[in-house]
Amino acid sequence: MEKQSFQELADRYLNDRITPEELDKLHEAMRSGEMPTDAWDPAMLKAFAETEPAFPAGESHKQQVLNNVKQHIAEESRPKVIGFRRSWVRTTVAAAAVAAFVITGFYLFSPDKNTFQQADAAPGGNHATLVLADGKVIVLDQQGVGALAEQPGMKPVKSGDDLLVYAGENNGEVPVENTLQTPEGGQYSVVLPDGTRVWLNAASALKYPSAFTGKERRVELSGEAYFEVKKNTEMPFRVYARGMELEVLGTHFNVMAYANEQDIRTTLTEGAVKLKHGNASIQLEPGSVASISPGDADFEKHAANEAHELAWKNGLFSFHKADIPTIMRQMERWYKVKVVYTGDVPEKHLVGEISRNSSLSKVLRVLELSGVHCKLEGNILTVSP
Repeated sequence: MEKQSFQELADRYLNDRITPEELDKLHEAMRSGEMPTDAWDPAMLKAFAETEPAFPAGESHKQQVLNNVKQHIAEESRPKVIGFRRSWVRTTVAAAAVAAFVITGFYLFSPDKNTFQQADAAPGGNHATLVLADGKVIVLDQQGVGALAEQPGMKPVKSGDDLLVYAGENNGEVPVENTLQTPEGGQYSVVLPDGTRVWLNAASALKYPSAFTGKERRVELSGEAYFEVKKNTEMPFRVYARGMELEVLGTHFNVMAYANEQDIRTTLTEGAVKLKHGNASIQLEPGSVASISPGDADFEKHAANEAHELAWKNGLFSFHKADIPTIMRQMERWYKVKVVYTGDVPEKHLVGEISRNSSLSKVLRVLELSGVHCKLEGNILTVSP
């Protein structure tokens, strides 16, 4: 049996959507050994197989699978990898403060299925507004290229409703200030007049001129963005974010500067950048990340996990020993929900990845497996110990 076919059948089984014929096919694949060897981690496979041969349907069976899985994980005393497709998660049971959660796939189930049927929230998408100097607001995911062509300095190009492109020349026009804004649940990309491309994460804003003139190319950022800067030795590119100044000539980097996050983080993937914040300054080389909090005397610098730092741009949530408030702030920005806590905030740190294309209910199932209890009512997501 093909790996994808097996995963689809298993997903239908665990979500009570499997037909009797499909159940027989899945059962036979498990018993005959025709299941793809890389479709499931061996411990997970053993846990699932231990429920053979009856394959009883219903939540009680799924709870039995869950208990078996937890038992196998608890018995492991060494680091262990669980996953399939392109997702992975490491869990070290000895580190009691860190819980690992299972990623995308067919074993996203919950002890209390009804918890996630009451409400759901769709993932974010390509949404943004363009605020012009005169205050006019253009909703980019609703306007065609014609509306953009009427604006000064604009080149009427949109690609897949996720990209805004500016003309490479200003034709003698006086530059005007534009601001590209993404809402909660939105992301967007822009090619600036100099050819620099910027990807904006949710709840972010980038302020820039319709044409770059003078001795520098200056932009202002709030939120998070990934930059691929067009090289120009005569005109340095500068990003200003929460009191930090970043200077480059031509390079690729990510800046995370949300107002509700403690640190300002800059991750360099190519080239070189200089960072300044108050009296602190640092130069980064590729593969490194620097962070600083308001009031800090200097930057902290260490090797970057680029897959983790740039996960959002690649369509993933990626958590590395992330605490619950950090995770929930990302849920708020992407799913447009308001998170509230009842009782003490769960003292857990999670490690893993999950697709940003997942519905919120799937993310909540993953968190439930890690002992984080959530309930969604309307747009209010309540988290309890």
